[in-house]
Amino acid sequence: MLSLPIIYNNNLETVERVDLHRFIGKWYTIASYPQRIGPIVHNTAVEYRLTPKGNLKISKIYKGRGRMKKDLILSGTGFVEKDTNNAKFREQFLWPFVDASCVIDLADDYSFAVISKPDKSSLTILSRNIKMDPSTYSSIIDRIKNKGFNTERLRLTPEF
Repeated sequence: MLSLPIIYNNNLETVERVDLHRFIGKWYTIASYPQRIGPIVHNTAVEYRLTPKGNLKISKIYKGRGRMKKDLILSGTGFVEKDTNNAKFREQFLWPFVDASCVIDLADDYSFAVISKPDKSSLTILSRNIKMDPSTYSSIIDRIKNKGFNTERLRLTPEF
């Protein structure tokens, strides 16, 4: 596979370990930084599946809004980075472009996860449920703020 090298920000602290068998499945986007395609869709869910080769099959589900009435599903592959205890992976939705993702917060019971790019330009709070308890959300916000993220940029996902 030809891809550009990814430079990880060594200052971005990830979780210690991600158990991929517990991580796979459907997650709902609770909040995220605005995305380039935000005016016409909003990210509502992402599903991770494990392939026989140990990679991740990723499906991002976007709900249409405004002029875009139809939903959009982007499918890609995630490549787990070696020696990261599965906390860092590369996502490829369009060859040859590859983007890095880091799991920076994760509930012990895998009920929520927080994913970021190494340069902190992207941030997404995910939950196994469509709604998140306000106290859980507040504690996540406090932790990611302490990691140097601009939490004022976060936008709650509209309910669907």
